[in-house]
Amino acid sequence: MAVPPKERYRFRYISDENYLDIDTLLTSQMEFKQMLEEVKKDIYREGRLRIRAGPITHGSFELELLLDLVTEGLPLAPLVLAPESIAAIRRILDFLCSYLGLKKLLKGKKPDKVETKGNEVSIQSGSNVTVVEQNVYNTYIQNVNLDSAARRNFAALEQDPDVAGLEVLREKEPILTLERSDFEAISAPNECLEEEVKEQVVDGDIVITKAILDPDRKWKWGFVYQGRRINAEVTDGVFNQKVKNGLIEFAHGDALKARLKIVKKYDPALRTFVETEIVVLEVMKIMKSGQQTKLDTS
Repeated sequence: MAVPPKERYRFRYISDENYLDIDTLLTSQMEFKQMLEEVKKDIYREGRLRIRAGPITHGSFELELLLDLVTEGLPLAPLVLAPESIAAIRRILDFLCSYLGLKKLLKGKKPDKVETKGNEVSIQSGSNVTVVEQNVYNTYIQNVNLDSAARRNFAALEQDPDVAGLEVLREKEPILTLERSDFEAISAPNECLEEEVKEQVVDGDIVITKAILDPDRKWKWGFVYQGRRINAEVTDGVFNQKVKNGLIEFAHGDALKARLKIVKKYDPALRTFVETEIVVLEVMKIMKSGQQTKLDTS
């Protein structure tokens, strides 16, 4: 039997008591399980996240959890998915802690200011500013299931007067520390998820697969963005005029560094936001591939 790499985490419910209400414990741990599985689906799709509980230690109510990534083969024979299994588990937990830190900051409100810089997003709420990965922010404004699990979890903790705080530890090092006053902020309804349609502006590189030489027709260009084919209208007037006047030629492999508007609509059946449209608002740079083969044009 192959033994999967494992990571030990401790969930410490800070309390003066050596006991914790069973409803609080079960609700909190079931919702944490749901939250971890939602994050895993977003960032690591292979295999199953297995969570096992260890003995409860004396003192503040502390529960040890053993996490590993496995794929089911023969009965009782979990197989290691990849050597980087531990790194994947760490990323799942770090992602969740960053997400909860963002919920704590925003208290359910929309950010006052959002600035994207590469793969990071600077988020301002009042005088407080935090920087998170782009994927963490995307999850905050899109993932209804994760938000619901977080709200149920921390609402249960807030309703239990014996719980003064919560810590999550990797081995012996805290990776998340929350006080009782933080529970209300995390359990607050997320205003970003109350909208049926979302628009997000990001900077990205798009590879051209089909160019429209007559922008007046309002036809959509073909691109590859983040590994997938898309069709998008280009609304940059200066760029379109240069294309129309024949000042720019395109070859296979040419790409644009562009500012994109991504439109998503909430799908109640899927309980998540689905991408419906991408618009190229501004072309900031043309990146030539050096190839001579001309591109498909219309």
